[in-house]
Amino acid sequence: MFTYGDAGFFGSAGGTTLNAPVVGMAATPDGKGYWLVAADGGVFTYGDAGFFGSGASSSSGNAFSAMAATPDGDGYWLLATDGAVEGFGSAYSFAGTATAGGAPSSAAALVPTGDANGYWIFTGVGTVGAYGDAGKSGAPAPAPGDTVVGAAG
Repeated sequence: MFTYGDAGFFGSAGGTTLNAPVVGMAATPDGKGYWLVAADGGVFTYGDAGFFGSGASSSSGNAFSAMAATPDGDGYWLLATDGAVEGFGSAYSFAGTATAGGAPSSAAALVPTGDANGYWIFTGVGTVGAYGDAGKSGAPAPAPGDTVVGAAG
């Protein structure tokens, strides 16, 4: 892992035997830590990032593709490739949807609303699905740092 600008390095999964590759990352709101998620739902914490659970024991059988932190830093969402969403800590899941409006295995990124009462799911085929209050007019836009880049690869 490399850091640029004022981004701090707090550790990496390098040297760790992983069951699946790391596919997503989310920073804590204060920028003093981050989470990594593997395709099997394993979550790794660094710096001041708290551990709130993982999708490693998920019964869905789907690979995970991304994660996003709650604005308060007390939780996170894990996004499966089929659009299913699992929330941990203060992250409430507003129901995922198989294919998230796109082709199977295409859910690539999840971006929460500024108040964490909803999120948008972006797919690799260019569609966007809105969940919770993200689908309402006037939904608060994500704050800087709330967004997550989609699946690695």
